[in-house]
Amino acid sequence: MIYYVLGIGAVVWLMAWLIAFTVLRKRAKERIHLDGPARKWSSRLASRLYRSKISPAELASYSAMTGAEYVAAWAMIDPDVTAAADFSSTAEIHSGLDFAHYIHQHYESLDAAAKEGFLNRLVGYVGEQQAADLLAHQGHAVQVAAEANQPVWDLLVDGHPANIKTVADIAAIKGEAAANPGVTYYVPQDAHGEVGENIIPLPGFSHDTAKEATKEAIAGAKGEIAAHGLGMHLPWITFAFAAYRNYKLVRDYDQDPLTAVKHTAMESVGRGVGVIAGAKLGGALGWFLGPIGALGGAILVGIVGALTGGALAEEWKMQPLRKAQERFESLLETFGRSFANQLSTIRERVLLPYQVRRTAVEALAAHAARRYMRPRFWLWPDFYTVLLMEAVTAARSQLTQDLERIRPALDVVDRAPSGGWKQLGALMMNVPWLRQGLVHDESSLQATMNARADVFRERRKLNPSWTPPNLD
Repeated sequence: MIYYVLGIGAVVWLMAWLIAFTVLRKRAKERIHLDGPARKWSSRLASRLYRSKISPAELASYSAMTGAEYVAAWAMIDPDVTAAADFSSTAEIHSGLDFAHYIHQHYESLDAAAKEGFLNRLVGYVGEQQAADLLAHQGHAVQVAAEANQPVWDLLVDGHPANIKTVADIAAIKGEAAANPGVTYYVPQDAHGEVGENIIPLPGFSHDTAKEATKEAIAGAKGEIAAHGLGMHLPWITFAFAAYRNYKLVRDYDQDPLTAVKHTAMESVGRGVGVIAGAKLGGALGWFLGPIGALGGAILVGIVGALTGGALAEEWKMQPLRKAQERFESLLETFGRSFANQLSTIRERVLLPYQVRRTAVEALAAHAARRYMRPRFWLWPDFYTVLLMEAVTAARSQLTQDLERIRPALDVVDRAPSGGWKQLGALMMNVPWLRQGLVHDESSLQATMNARADVFRERRKLNPSWTPPNLD
């Protein structure tokens, strides 16, 4: 029960941390300035990380699975190993989590040679536990020594002293066995060498099994078994959520099934690798704080890895759109440059509707002025003249607004020679009457329009609910 409480506490703490992290990150982004492509790429990645599509349910699933793997790994530590550690030390070791604390406190700080010695010593005590269980299972009355450092014998088997030697080579104990002929020495059945009168191989007792059990228990205590389990199970969670997310796009927005499959694969790989790598790294870093630190680190860094992997997956998904945009912009620039010798004509055409309206307004103003200057009007104003004057005022105001509306198009034409060919190409492509009668490459126009259609198509793949603009 304590494991589940600790897991829930870690998740709550994680969510609070993520909120604080988001606030601090927003403030930090305002102060950080990068240059060139690095700035664009990192800005896109940060933006996608901040606006990740990963749902709270998916994050909760990652946290729950990570916590479950660690709890399961500690719970599955061989009871013989925990009993051996409890018997051989002064620490109270009654569970896998107790054993993990014991390994963190007494094993991790040792050098390589000392770790090997620690392992061999613990293997010996594990062997004693396993041998005692085997002998008891065979029907013998077994009494374990009261202390781990009991001299000469480890067990009383049917009242006779016995020593359990978990060795790979019998030669290592022959001298001791010869010096204690009244003690029975039980050795593993896979030990090498010749047995003596009081050296007996115990069926079912294996040196390799005891050593592997001990190594596996230490690996489980350190979270290595949990990390392996995460590598086996977390990808299924990422795949399930990615598949469901893209299935809904196919069902609700008529997403292309092949695109949905590709995006599912990208999201599964990106988030799967991110969460697994993050969980393993977080568990390894958190182990320096102990077992609970390993659990918290695995959850925290695992989720950060999932967010980062998801952001990278979104970047991968964006690549076809970026390539389509680059091609479209290149064709726009080429198409715009084809009008380099016709800029004055284009400018005149942009101004033509305005010029026609201005001529009409000036004619109306002249007519109103003539009526205004007539003596009759000064004697008594007539409604028609006043109406003409008001119409001129309104028309001139409208002319000003018309000029402001066409100003962007004029600016496009004026800025084209200084690097605005793309904008000119877009203008000429989208306003058919401007290019009528002008010299231009129809095949270049068609290629540019096709490239624009490709951009729209790629955008629809990324967001099937998006509606292309009406360009008719």
